[in-house]
Amino acid sequence: MSWVEKEEWKYFRYGGRHILFEPIGKHRCSQGLLLRVRRRDARQFTSLEIEEEQRFIREFFGTILGLSYVPEAEVVSVSTEFLCELSRSLRFLRNQTSQNSFKFPAEDIDVDCFSHSVIVIRDQRKLSLPATTTSEDCVCVEWKPKYMLLPRSRLIPVPISKYKYRYYRCNLKYSQLESSLDYNPEDIFSFQYERIRRALVSLLRQNSKYLQLLYPCELEPSSSTILDSKLDVLVHIICKEAVLFTNIRMIQQLDVLDYEGVKIALETLEILDETDLEQLEKKIYRRTFSPHWLKEELLYLASHDDIIFHSDEEEKRMHWCLTGDIRKLEESFLRGQSCLRSLDRVELERLIGDFLYSTIMKDCSILINFVQVSENSEWNLSDIWKPLCIEQRMYYYCISIIDLEPKSLKKLKIWLENDLFLFQFS
Repeated sequence: MSWVEKEEWKYFRYGGRHILFEPIGKHRCSQGLLLRVRRRDARQFTSLEIEEEQRFIREFFGTILGLSYVPEAEVVSVSTEFLCELSRSLRFLRNQTSQNSFKFPAEDIDVDCFSHSVIVIRDQRKLSLPATTTSEDCVCVEWKPKYMLLPRSRLIPVPISKYKYRYYRCNLKYSQLESSLDYNPEDIFSFQYERIRRALVSLLRQNSKYLQLLYPCELEPSSSTILDSKLDVLVHIICKEAVLFTNIRMIQQLDVLDYEGVKIALETLEILDETDLEQLEKKIYRRTFSPHWLKEELLYLASHDDIIFHSDEEEKRMHWCLTGDIRKLEESFLRGQSCLRSLDRVELERLIGDFLYSTIMKDCSILINFVQVSENSEWNLSDIWKPLCIEQRMYYYCISIIDLEPKSLKKLKIWLENDLFLFQFS
């Protein structure tokens, strides 16, 4: 029996594929850690075992972004009995809290009692520095850098394209209400102080889930007040980490294919059942990546500029959407569809892989911890902490990128259905 099974764990929160548990604190090894357990319904959306997922995260994102930004995760084998006990604790808590306002997952969200492994990760909200170093509590901010513009592909059906361009491009850039600050996700990646700050303030005043204070955990409006007072530090950190955030943006830009394009690519490859999907996913996620992989991949995609997309196509499509020129939109879609079907198997698999990497990066979370430190503090701390001087004030900060689990092509049907569902409200 591992120390994980000796500890008692309580429910913390859940995500798309996992349920998180906090330690009650009876075992010293569990201090400052979280337990990440696969959800029962996750198996229908993944072809990889937990160990394979973690290997991909470390090898891909550790290579491209840097291992210091990817928190270490320990995969621990556990018994079925332990997982069943976690499941029982969920059911008990759900029954206890059914009559109050405590947010709890629905009954169909439960522990996968047959996964045989769990992930132990450090609680990134509560990274701490020595008490002699700091002059105040450490702050942890969660930022979701979801880049809300569309892929460069022409492979979006005309009705969906018309709606999505109106919604994403028009609403973000041209149709902001006067009472709200202008928000453009491109501002955050501009590395210009005023543009970044304007975007962050806009997210904060909208109470956006894309920018939240995780620690210290206080109720509104206290948390907003704390975060508002720290925005200048956050902007300086983003500017200083321009290399990291440029790489994040470049990975997001690997989305030459959209959902419809992936569907056409899979049909061209004659991958029509789940077994074939699983084999393709494993092939994609088992690739070896070099430090120069991202630059090489972007050069490769640029070579398809006249095949799958054109550098001016995005603005043209937006114009056609706004003016209602459906004929040109239809021609663009058919042209892209024809070009995609002409590619060979190696290129199609490569484009599908790039789509998946981009999708992962668009759905990640970035946790930024920072704290002001005493003037006489030492700088010889662990590598994850970096010094930052702002107007003669010294800070330490560290960045952790989480929620990097591989996406599955098994969700393609759901992604396509979501597009159609959104279109109903256009």
